Amino acid sequence: MVSVPATRRLLGSLFALGSVLVTGCAICEPVTETLDDFEQRCGDAPCGWTADEGSIESQSTFHETEHGMWVGPGTTATLGVSSRFRNTPTRVAVTARCEAEARLRLTLIGTGPPPRDGGIDLEPPSGTIDVEGAADLFEVYAVSLAWPEGTRPDLVRVQTLGIGGCVIDDVLLSSTNDFWC
Repeated sequence: MVSVPATRRLLGSLFALGSVLVTGCAICEPVTETLDDFEQRCGDAPCGWTADEGSIESQSTFHETEHGMWVGPGTTATLGVSSRFRNTPTRVAVTARCEAEARLRLTLIGTGPPPRDGGIDLEPPSGTIDVEGAADLFEVYAVSLAWPEGTRPDLVRVQTLGIGGCVIDDVLLSSTNDFWC
């Protein structure tokens, strides 16, 4: 008689081999999710975003029909996010450009599992990207996340620092621990 754990391992191996043969990709392919591409507008601003300080508005980016979010000088804006990821994200990226005297700070804040020792986490897991000004073109900026397993994205916060503003074209989240082909 074959044991249950051995049967599970065999079935898992067959599934992995079958997925590669059928789809042409391995189980560890990175998954990328667009947290916001700013195409959904609610009035003059992107849907879901709240300007806690300063101002945000929809603005054309690469083409007249493509939109981004203008983040004015001295602005702090937030977006609550929910993710379809089953695993912990490992990277956050933003496509943006800033005026010469501006800096953009994007922070992704997560909600992690309770600490194993029963203590209290005082600082939520987060990852921060800083974008310097003076870019003539949109550029992609990314940061790796070293989050504890089980952490889920909860909030995106953008801030402009300095006397200029920035335009964001998209915010992407990816995981190398998920299966998606």
